[in-house]
Amino acid sequence: MGTRMAAYAPTQWLALSQLNRLKTEPFHLAHDKMQLAALEIGEDASFVPVAPSGRRWLAFGDSITQGMTSTLPTRSYVSQVARALDLDLWNFGVGGERLVSVLADGVPQVPFMMATIAYGTNDLVHGVPLEVWCDNAVKLARALHAAAPAAWLLFITPIPWVGHPMPNAGGLSLSDYRTALATALCELRKVLVVDGTSLIDERDDLFVDSIHPNDRGFALYTERLTAVMRPHLPPKKQARLAGTAPGAKPLTGR
Repeated sequence: MGTRMAAYAPTQWLALSQLNRLKTEPFHLAHDKMQLAALEIGEDASFVPVAPSGRRWLAFGDSITQGMTSTLPTRSYVSQVARALDLDLWNFGVGGERLVSVLADGVPQVPFMMATIAYGTNDLVHGVPLEVWCDNAVKLARALHAAAPAAWLLFITPIPWVGHPMPNAGGLSLSDYRTALATALCELRKVLVVDGTSLIDERDDLFVDSIHPNDRGFALYTERLTAVMRPHLPPKKQARLAGTAPGAKPLTGR
């Protein structure tokens, strides 16, 4: 089998493979900006999606979930966690996104084992009132559980914004959003609120610009989030969900 795949990266062309024998080769599309000029395979080759594992994970969030500042798509936290836990990742992270009401209206009507929801920094910047933010969180949680009642939902509060203690125009801080979210979701079943400040330390060397993690920061985020998620996923050949997660600090969970 002779297959050649090439993808455009921001700095260079990458020849991903030159295969001369039967082999399966992963191909990751860019997570930020990409221009795909050509993709060619030999007549005796095939190009197919990766077979699903049956362990689907929905990841909602902003540019941090998108992985905008990771140097490769495979170095975003969602990609690394998906590989560590053998999950089929559906990444809904979009740069600049907020926890808006319309998210609940577009929940995929497909089976999934877990969903993570990680917003807050953009909501702070835009001055979203806490009651609106929390109502949208509850609405999204209910919509997700309507689609997959057995799935665990992990709401991740905002991670640190290094050196930014000032409140927004409405007098709210990221700490206010964290506390409000934990309170709003504390009575919902199969919902875990994870303290985002326990997933990555407030250190300049872990961030690109004090808000977005760099590769080192994403690696730490991955390690700690994986420890939280693992016990809430069934083993591959079992349907039973495990109990309390170790690792990063859960704020609430039922």
